[in-house]
Amino acid sequence: EIAHNKSEVIERTYPIHKLEDYIEAFEMIDGEDSWIDLETCEVYDDYYFEENDMDDEEIEDFYNNPNVISLPGRTELNEYEDMVSFVDSLDDNYIRERLYQALKGKGAFKRFKNEIINQNVREKWFKYRDNCLRQKVINWLEENEVEYEE
Repeated sequence: EIAHNKSEVIERTYPIHKLEDYIEAFEMIDGEDSWIDLETCEVYDDYYFEENDMDDEEIEDFYNNPNVISLPGRTELNEYEDMVSFVDSLDDNYIRERLYQALKGKGAFKRFKNEIINQNVREKWFKYRDNCLRQKVINWLEENEVEYEE
């Protein structure tokens, strides 16, 4: 259940989804304003209302659905921080220095992408990134009191 204000408690009713379903939902986050319907595990972004030509009443119904909750935005997920943490975790000083250099300044994501290929740590990065996202999803589920199964 979730409290929208102190006097009102709204009961959520939704099936319990697998953690993987929520991870997939998080991978779909593309901007800053996204929501998930806990009943279907479907993700909606801020273009959803325009694309479906929804009127004010339909939009209000969407927001008032207790099974629809806000997802963190791309900024909050902070993949750059994960990249820095990944580089910190590497044992090889040369590779670490090359990746630190790639992360400096404008165009860091593209340089990092190229450098993980050049340094042959691309698969290691993907595994690390997936583990970071998994932990972020688990934290979000727990903070929002959303039940899930492994």
